[in-house]
Amino acid sequence: MNIGFIGAGRWGGVLINHLAKKENNIFVYDKKILPEKFKKRNIKILKNLKIIKDCSIIFFTLPSYSLREVLKELKEIIKPKTILVSGIKGIEEGSLKRMSEIIYEYFPYNPIAVLCGPGIPEEVALGMPTTLVIACKDQKVGRKIQRLLSFDNLRVYYQDDIIGCEIGGAIKNVIAIASGILDGKNFGINTKAALISRGLAEMMRLGIKLGASPLTFAGLSGVGDLVVTCFSPYSRNYQLGLALGRGQKLEEFFKKEKGVIEGYYTAKTIYQLKKNYNIEMPICESIYQILFLKRDINEIIKKLLKRSLKEEFWK
Repeated sequence: MNIGFIGAGRWGGVLINHLAKKENNIFVYDKKILPEKFKKRNIKILKNLKIIKDCSIIFFTLPSYSLREVLKELKEIIKPKTILVSGIKGIEEGSLKRMSEIIYEYFPYNPIAVLCGPGIPEEVALGMPTTLVIACKDQKVGRKIQRLLSFDNLRVYYQDDIIGCEIGGAIKNVIAIASGILDGKNFGINTKAALISRGLAEMMRLGIKLGASPLTFAGLSGVGDLVVTCFSPYSRNYQLGLALGRGQKLEEFFKKEKGVIEGYYTAKTIYQLKKNYNIEMPICESIYQILFLKRDINEIIKKLLKRSLKEEFWK
């Protein structure tokens, strides 16, 4: 079976090397790829996208803002039966579409799946036990990808709630920025627990409004991914928040950080969704204000704590 990857960053690179342990033909395309990164003979580095047409499964593991451009190039290349898997966690600016919705826009007749969950690439690469979830409306397709990826240290679960998995994967990056800010301020575990709990409530509120199952947010793509991103020092989203909490300017941080920080872009799109659907999401709104309106972090925290008192569970 030929398997293709478009995007060979941290996450894509780990998945490529993981599958190369048992699959004979892995095809990789990335504009910035370094050939020495993949030394196994069964990993073929592509100089253009045309050869990827022979793959039966293609994984998209590139930044969210690059997806549409790549899909335009693939429009006349990919075959109708090719399985398309999004491993991207974000919401497109402007259209406010989830990644699977963008893929569907160009390939409405192809099977589409979403890979998500608490997977820090560095830990997977070190062989630490990791669980992920594959979401797909077609159970047969979802189970196929589940079997493909589940071996060695990686165990994959299946479910069919694509909306919930994508919303969870997107919002957790925004909450992770907030988590880093709290640690930068040297707040305690009480504060972190409050952030994760209330952040999960915001995630559920938006997800349910968009048609997701509430149960999804109790799983790997919800609380699982939220916890790992809020605590892991490997998370770029967390590191951005940590720098801001310690008083570093946003511009200074981006001068040093070369990787993609999805939460930065997602903070804007989630805020737009919140406004469009008139949903109360004070944590996500606060991160938007800090990043894009340059609001003072200390004042934002005070404002959050002084909000009107409410019942814990409300819609």
